[in-house]
Formats: sequence, C-alpha cells, structure tokens
Amino acid sequence: AVKGVDPTIQTTCNTSTVINDPEMSARFFKVFDILQPELTSLKSNAHLREWVRKSGKTLWTYKCNGGLGSRGKNPYEYYRVYAWDLVKYGLTGTGVWTYCAQAQSQRLGGYLLIHRLGDEVTHARRYEMFREGIDDYRYISALREVAKRRGSAAVRKAEKLIQQAVDDVTSHVEDTTLCDKWRRRIAKEIIANLHS
Repeated sequence: AVKGVDPTIQTTCNTSTVINDPEMSARFFKVFDILQPELTSLKSNAHLREWVRKSGKTLWTYKCNGGLGSRGKNPYEYYRVYAWDLVKYGLTGTGVWTYCAQAQSQRLGGYLLIHRLGDEVTHARRYEMFREGIDDYRYISALREVAKRRGSAAVRKAEKLIQQAVDDVTSHVEDTTLCDKWRRRIAKEIIANLHS
C-alpha cells in the first residue's frame, strides 16, 4: 500500500528476530527496502547475520543499551568503536536508539545536550565520540574510493589495511588510542594514493 502511494518511499525494518518459518520470514522481509537489526543481536546471532546478508537488502543497524553511566560500561566502545563494527559487518547505516543512557541517578543533559562553556557551545562527550566514529567511517570510505580509482592492486592493499584496523579496534575496545592510531594510518594511505 505504501509503495502504491509513492514507489520511491524507503521502508525499514529494525527487527532482530528471524521468524521460525523460513517461507514466512522471506515474505515478511521482502516488503522492506532496508533491514536494520540491533547490533548486539547481529554480532551474537550467526543465523541472523547470514539471513540478512542473503536478503540482498541494504543493511543498517542500531544500538540500544541503557545505563552507560554505570560502573563497568564502556561509552568509548559504545559510541566511537561503533563505526568500526559497521565496517566489520558490512553495514552502511546506523542509529543509536538509547542515546542518553538514562538511569535514575544520572542527569540526562550530561549525555545528550550541548553545553555552554563561556561564550562557546560544546557538545557532550558522548556526542563527540559518536561524531568521531562517523569521521572514522568516512576516512575508510575515502580510502576505498581513492584505491578504486588506482586499480585492483591498490584496492587489495587498502582492504588489507582496513581489515587490520577493524580487527585491532574491535578486538581491543578498552584501548582508547586505537581509533585515532588507525585513522592516521588510513589518512596516510589516502594521501599516498592521491599523490602516486
């Protein structure tokens, strides 16, 4: 019915559940243009990963973890490393369902809103981590683009570097230096591709 009104409308489905009946699942997911399962489900469920990859649909994801201000939680991994997970799983879109990490003992504004600092406005650090992650993803995309213009050997070299970076960053989420380290190496490779 929606496509009958306007065939250019894009529909998304953010379920992480695969219906037990494969034929019914195929009918259900067929009506959506974009599949967007929750990232934790996607990481932990090999059947779900295989299902969405075989769908031929555009794949996005989102995160939905509350209580990030609690002891033992890692907001760096949640917001900054997120982009590297997108690359790892071949995802092209993202969202954060629980951005403010609400907990009764926390003040919501500390996570979500922008703050005044003297005469300037500064964003909350969680927002900045998320933005930095988006920039990491943009650097990876830029490297792929310039390598593609240079040919298959450059593409292979770029993909090897990207894979090393993704493996390192996503395997060591407690090391808050790795995203910047790999972004610098990727930037150097972009420049090398542009000037050779």
